[in-house]
Amino acid sequence: MNADTGGGSPFRRIYVLMAILAAVGLAACASWKGFRGAASFASGALISVASLLSLQQIGPILTGKAGGLRVFFLSFRMLLLFGFAYAILQIYEGFLPATACGLLLAVAAITLEAIYQLIYARA
Repeated sequence: MNADTGGGSPFRRIYVLMAILAAVGLAACASWKGFRGAASFASGALISVASLLSLQQIGPILTGKAGGLRVFFLSFRMLLLFGFAYAILQIYEGFLPATACGLLLAVAAITLEAIYQLIYARA
C-alpha cells in the first residue's frame, strides 16, 4: 500500500506540521507565560526536533553503514536529550508545562500524519 498521496513525502509533511505546531505553540506559550514560557516551549521543541532527526539515522546503523561517531552519538542520544531537558528545567528555571508541550511536538506531528494517512491513503 502506497500511502503517499501526492502531497510530498511523509517526512516532509511531518516537518511542515512540526513547524506549524511550533509556531502555534510558541505564540500560545508566549501569551500564557511571556518570555519564560516561550523560551521553555522553544527549548522543548528543539529537543523534540533533534530527537526525531537522530531517530531517522537509526536505519543506516541497523544496516551497518554508519560510522563509529554516529553510532556513539545515537546510543547516548536519550541521555543527552534528558540532560538538556534537565538543564532547561533546573538550571534555567524553565516552565515545565511549556517544556513538556515542546517535547511532545514530534509526537503530535507524527500522530497528525498518521491520521492523514488513514484518511487519504489509497489501497
